[in-house]
Amino acid sequence: MNVPKAQTDEEWNAIKRFLRPVMVSLVNCKNVLLKDVIFQNSPAWNLHPLMCENIILDGVLARNPAYAQNGDALDLESCKNALIVNSKFDAGDDGICVKSGKDKDGRRRGIPCENVVVDGCTVFAGHGGFEYSGEALSVPGNGCGLALQVNTWSWRYCGEYLYR
Repeated sequence: MNVPKAQTDEEWNAIKRFLRPVMVSLVNCKNVLLKDVIFQNSPAWNLHPLMCENIILDGVLARNPAYAQNGDALDLESCKNALIVNSKFDAGDDGICVKSGKDKDGRRRGIPCENVVVDGCTVFAGHGGFEYSGEALSVPGNGCGLALQVNTWSWRYCGEYLYR
C-alpha cells in the first residue's frame, strides 16, 4: 500500500519525518456506515476506504485547509457498492476521488471501483471536485454541486457515469 520498506531502525528514522498518515483508512471492510460525523485537519487524505464492500457515507463532513498538500476529502479506492449521500467535502486537494488504485500497487491489484452512487453532496474548495483515476464502473452522480476532473495519465475506463 505504498508504504516505504525500511529494514532497519536507521532506515526508518531517515524517512519517518516525511510520512503523513491518512486520518481514517478502512481496508477490506464490509458493511461500513459512517453517518453524521466530521473528519477534519488530516495530515493527508481524510477518508480512504480501500477494497471495501457495501460502504455508506451519509451526512459526512470531510474538510482540510485550502493549503493542505494531498489533503483529499474522500479517496474511494477499489471499492464495491458504495453510497455517498447528503455529505459535504471541503478540501485542500480533491473532494471525492474514485480510484482503482495508486501507482504500482493499484496496477498490480487491478480492482476497479464499481456500483458507486454519489447523491445530494456538495464539494467546496479544492483542485478537483470529483476525480477519477484508473477504472470505475457504474458511478452515477446526481444532485451534486461539484466539478469533474479526470486524471488522463492513468485513465483506462469509466462506464455509466452520469452527472445531472
